[in-house]
Amino acid sequence: MVREFNVLISGVGGQGGITLSRMITDAAARKGLKVVRYESLGMAQRGGAVQAHIRLGEDIFSPLIPSGRADVVIALEPNEALRVVDFIGDETSIILNTRKIPPISVLMGEVNYPPLAEEISLLENLGKAVYTLDAYELAKEVGTTRVANTVILGAFSKLNLAPLMRDELLQSVKSIAPQKYLKENIAAFEVGEKELEKRGTQK
Repeated sequence: MVREFNVLISGVGGQGGITLSRMITDAAARKGLKVVRYESLGMAQRGGAVQAHIRLGEDIFSPLIPSGRADVVIALEPNEALRVVDFIGDETSIILNTRKIPPISVLMGEVNYPPLAEEISLLENLGKAVYTLDAYELAKEVGTTRVANTVILGAFSKLNLAPLMRDELLQSVKSIAPQKYLKENIAAFEVGEKELEKRGTQK
């Protein structure tokens, strides 16, 4: 029996974070787990911050993950990982998409984007482990960057961090992904798996 398992997805509008959260939630439901999902869309259609809290288990009574209690943080953009540091604790594993999407303030020269190495170092000091990959570049292997979020899901599956089986996650991809991109989404899931397998699931 799963008592509590928390996944936090953080990204910007247009990266598919909400679709990713739906896939994980659907997989949990397929397994018969109690699951609660909360989405904070912000300015999702304009590249604003997007967050999704996914909570699995019998001891879940609130849709929001408590401070420091995320088991997994999936950051679809490096700066968005820093936005959710309050949820990262000693036992948090972080999956980080390294492809940057600079906000308007950076593009206008008002502020500087932190160096990626510094962001990763900070996250390593805060959490248990940080796994990095460029999901955007990997998605090009299957012909479209639209499926970068499913690349991340494949990596999430391969790491075996959650009480969810590969088949449950893959069935959710088949159920939720748009039919016209289904082949690409399945291929993207496998690309994400292979990327982590290639490294022996190391950071």
